[in-house]
Amino acid sequence: MEQDIAFVNTLSASLFNLSNTIKIERKNTSTFENRVWKNPNINGNFNIISNQSYEIYSISIEARESINFVLDTNEDEVFLLFSLKKDGLKLNVNTKKETLLRTEVAYIRSNTKSEYQFLNNEQVEVIVFSLKKQFFELPLIKLSIDELLHYFFNIDGGKLNRPFKVNENINKILTEIQLNKKQGECALLYINAKVLELITEVLETFMVLEELEEGKDEKLIKVKRIITENINIHYSIPELAKMIGMNESYLKKRFKDVFKETIFEYANKKRMHQAKILLSSSCLPISIISDRVGYQHASHFSYAFKKYIGDAPNKYRTDHK
Repeated sequence: MEQDIAFVNTLSASLFNLSNTIKIERKNTSTFENRVWKNPNINGNFNIISNQSYEIYSISIEARESINFVLDTNEDEVFLLFSLKKDGLKLNVNTKKETLLRTEVAYIRSNTKSEYQFLNNEQVEVIVFSLKKQFFELPLIKLSIDELLHYFFNIDGGKLNRPFKVNENINKILTEIQLNKKQGECALLYINAKVLELITEVLETFMVLEELEEGKDEKLIKVKRIITENINIHYSIPELAKMIGMNESYLKKRFKDVFKETIFEYANKKRMHQAKILLSSSCLPISIISDRVGYQHASHFSYAFKKYIGDAPNKYRTDHK
């Protein structure tokens, strides 16, 4: 037996019909809700974090019947779908060929109609992010990632309605969101920081795909990936050249020619961007943030941050909380 559900624009509309609330907690404008399935043929639970700019659905489900639903997203929202445990969610996008949501490949959906099915007798864990357009218009986002609105909403031919590979950093962020035990205001700041980190990783993934499609050197893109995935490490040019198998002088010249910035400028930009996220969306002390972005001494980080941003870290944090 299959259970059919149809809904528009919100994932919660279908899931709420299948579940009961067991706990609800509100912090400022955000809601944390724990629910369990009320259908005797469905085991598991799902948790929801929601506010005005995004919703996160953490879904654990094992059903003795298939569960079908339709997700009809509009032009003002983006959905990111990740499978955490097993390949048990079937996708059928715009009547195209069916495929499984696999643990190593995620999907992004915007302004499109998608059909989904939780397969019967499969224990599935899925995490879904629903990002509203206003999320990308927050002051921090505007200052940090100008390309976001273009990549996520100014899409040519449904460009982002496609799969993308889940890298180690994305897996780490998803796990940290799942295992979050923080309380009070720090819980909200922590989740906000992780959502920003996730968006940054997804954006990097699509920028890499775009650069490959434009014929840019895969070795140079690997240099970007090494720096971004290890932002706390200051790699030297000889180290990077050895890691990708390229002459040092040619690496420096080629990187500048292709990306219009030096390797140092790119690495520094990424460190400062990550520092802005952590300062604005976490309770971490400056000393910890400086360490996470590759500075052994907080004073060196503060100097570099003020030189790049124009404000000291503490002032930036105060102005962007």
